[in-house]
Amino acid sequence: MRKINSILLIDDNDADNVYHEIIISESGVCNYIKTAINGIKGLEYIENSANPCYVTKYPKPDLILLDINMPRMNGFEFLEKYQKLDENVKSGTVVAILTTSINPVDKCRIEMYKCVVEFLNKPLTGKVITRTIEKYF
Repeated sequence: MRKINSILLIDDNDADNVYHEIIISESGVCNYIKTAINGIKGLEYIENSANPCYVTKYPKPDLILLDINMPRMNGFEFLEKYQKLDENVKSGTVVAILTTSINPVDKCRIEMYKCVVEFLNKPLTGKVITRTIEKYF
């Protein structure tokens, strides 16, 4: 089984985050699981992870699991800002959407973002996270 260093969950739902942290932890696919409660906090985390002074507090995410519907900055707004980040900041990071949305418009809209590789449905399962890691790393 492959193992990556860090996964960043960007989701405003605390219960989902706790559940997904448990699933990811039990699957043993990464060393660190970090969370951000909205797109703004997610971008702050990513920018901090590029700073060598913060490498232990903000391990660079190999995989970002991003919710679409969040307050303050939703997943689409996050992706717009994320695409504009310097390539050194986001290099090697894979973005997957993790959402309850079954809206086909959301799926079509997500396809516009080259950085997004997967559209995953909540709740995350051990099988899905393992398959995702094996597929992209």
